[in-house]
Amino acid sequence: MNPSRFDEVASSWDEDPRKVRVAGAVAEAMLRHLPLAPGQTLLDYGAGTGLVSLALLPRVGRVVAADTSLEMLSVLAAKAARLGTDAVETIRWELGEPYPGSARPDAAVLSMVLHHVADTALAARLLFELLPSGGVLGAADLDLEDGSFHGQDMPVEHNGFSREELGAAFRAAGFQDVRFHEVTSMEKPGADGVARSYTIFLMTASRP
Repeated sequence: MNPSRFDEVASSWDEDPRKVRVAGAVAEAMLRHLPLAPGQTLLDYGAGTGLVSLALLPRVGRVVAADTSLEMLSVLAAKAARLGTDAVETIRWELGEPYPGSARPDAAVLSMVLHHVADTALAARLLFELLPSGGVLGAADLDLEDGSFHGQDMPVEHNGFSREELGAAFRAAGFQDVRFHEVTSMEKPGADGVARSYTIFLMTASRP
């Protein structure tokens, strides 16, 4: 992921109603399909400004919000402070580096993050290793698209995913009970001005 690009847009990220709506739909799907519980530590990898993290916080005991962008984390920390909570820990972290969180997570979520990660299979293995036995994972992302979702504004590693191939990568890493759930769709115009609809799924899985 490119932290400098996200640093540039952090202060205005929450001003885009489409981003806010999608994050709300993702969080709602995660609350519906993941067995989150009080007392758990939840890792939100690629947490950004915390649109998903803070929506899931009331269900768990603590959120570790990880991102490579310090500006995004700064916005998130300020929002948590305004809520008066000390149950959100922000860490600058990238998969593959030693995990700096104060507690090993019981569950991990990613929202619109995997398409920024070059090696999806490696990410699956690293997340599997991080979670304990019985840990759960929720990853929301785009279905395969033609590259027009991001266009030239923000280069990405994947133009969405084939659900079959993504599920296979996470099963190969050791995850079980891999399932896909419909979340929402987003309409946005491409560089040619033509509006397209992009579908977003939630993949859930568990570590045996």
